[in-house]
Amino acid sequence: MKSSEESAILFQAIFEDGPSLYMVLDPGLDIVALSNKYLEATKTKRQEIVGRNIFDVFPDNPDDPNATGVCNLRLSLQTVIETREAHTMAIQKYDIRVPGDEGAKFVERYWSPVNCPVFGPNKELLYIVHRVEDVTDFVLIKQSESGPTKDTEELYQQIDRMEREIFVRGQEMQKQNREMITLNKELLVTRDQAIESSQLKSAFLANMSHELRTPLGVILGMSELLACDDLSEDQKEVTSLIEQSARALLALVNDILDLSKIEAGKMIFDERNFSPAQMVHSYAALLQSAAAKKDLNLIVEIDPSLSSNVLGDDQRVGQVLLNLLNNAIKFTEKGSVKIEVSEIENSENNVHIRFAVTDTGIGVSNEEASRLFSPFTQVDGSISRRFGGTGLGLAISKKLIELLGGTIGCQSEKGVGSTFWFVLPFKKSGEEKSVDSKDTVSYSLNKGCKILVVEDQPIMQDLLRRQFDTLQIVTDIVSNAEDGLEQLSANNYNYSLVLMDCHLPKMTGFEAARQIRKREKIDPSRRRIPIIAMTAGAMKGDREKCLESGMDDYLSKPYTLDELCEKLRKWV
Repeated sequence: MKSSEESAILFQAIFEDGPSLYMVLDPGLDIVALSNKYLEATKTKRQEIVGRNIFDVFPDNPDDPNATGVCNLRLSLQTVIETREAHTMAIQKYDIRVPGDEGAKFVERYWSPVNCPVFGPNKELLYIVHRVEDVTDFVLIKQSESGPTKDTEELYQQIDRMEREIFVRGQEMQKQNREMITLNKELLVTRDQAIESSQLKSAFLANMSHELRTPLGVILGMSELLACDDLSEDQKEVTSLIEQSARALLALVNDILDLSKIEAGKMIFDERNFSPAQMVHSYAALLQSAAAKKDLNLIVEIDPSLSSNVLGDDQRVGQVLLNLLNNAIKFTEKGSVKIEVSEIENSENNVHIRFAVTDTGIGVSNEEASRLFSPFTQVDGSISRRFGGTGLGLAISKKLIELLGGTIGCQSEKGVGSTFWFVLPFKKSGEEKSVDSKDTVSYSLNKGCKILVVEDQPIMQDLLRRQFDTLQIVTDIVSNAEDGLEQLSANNYNYSLVLMDCHLPKMTGFEAARQIRKREKIDPSRRRIPIIAMTAGAMKGDREKCLESGMDDYLSKPYTLDELCEKLRKWV
């Protein structure tokens, strides 16, 4: 609320540690006249009172025991705070100190106040509106013994109108306050329902993720093992189709989970040192074969002045880039797909990098391009039938880029091609990142190691047994955490590593890991056994929960044989 020369005088104060108090002098018929009358009577300038604490403007007069207005005002405000309802005060006597008066002179005034609470969306008390009518003239006339005159009769009539107005407005404010309380209650119910719905959706998605990713992991793992055998060309093609279909289904599950986590505000971003150029080249190499199958030229152009290393979430950036590259290759029948990376802004500590993927594919119109970043949207049904997809990829990419503080867009011409681009800010890094070897992962491991596997799903037990047979590693496989602890004790903890599923019946993998660490502390002579968590969970906090329970690393289902070997090589 603001004060001006043409409005009521407004005071804002803090009542103890409670809500702000807004005070409006409202004469009903003539606001300006009463404001001027008050200022003239108290010899006060408007700028001397606006914004001041109300109890400084109206202090108690210690020499006048009948000046109880300020004291009663405090009690009324406290009543509003406690009852959360409007409170109407009787006519109150105020002794108003004349500013600058060395004798601390007080001016006698009589006001009729109403205090009304105003609530916020979360039912919190935001402030109290203190609305008053100046009835000083009326009270003074009542106190005098002089008979009525024409002036006093007019004054009585005016006072009657003011009192009726006070009553009507007070009733209106109380009605509005009751309506606001009802609305706040409804909003609270709606909020609670939304929170409960969101929690149920998150729980459902987490359970759905676990139930879908486990069989998908088996399909991918078995097809990968099958591909290692000596197969005919036809068998290799069938195995490849199984793997491609499973990965397509896994990508859909991951997209739905990503969208849900973004909407629920549960997406986590990491900050790592990485090379943008190296990241782009690695994804180009990953999709080189897909482009070659369609006789497309896959071109990479890196700005020579591009920063060698930056700090950011390379996995999420790579996720967006990979989505744009996959789309470009999918929607391009002939010609080329080009990746361009350049710096568009460079400061002392930060750099803005632009990534662009240009294709010579089908393209879209400007109107169609504006809809591409909406969830579950494709420009028409024929494209979905022809090329497949759900329309989630670009929507997720847009949300990820915006959460990372960047922008994303598209320029396209139907029948000519498209350019999808995004710009992201990164912190500069003085560290150099070593280039990872791109050689095929070797399956050769220490054949003398022995691994304990704790997994309750029979089909996953079969997959793990086959994988470790391929790796020529000895394993003991048990179905629950209790048997796992007994197996460890029976073998005197003589295992190189424990591969522990997290979601086990009765005792969870988390509790089993805590028990193992507890027993190791009791007997310091025991070697600390590395524990790798194995779970199909994909929601926020899964990795952190594993590490907090005493596990050393995390292997998410579904995983490849290469990823399993990488974990074993790291910890065995």
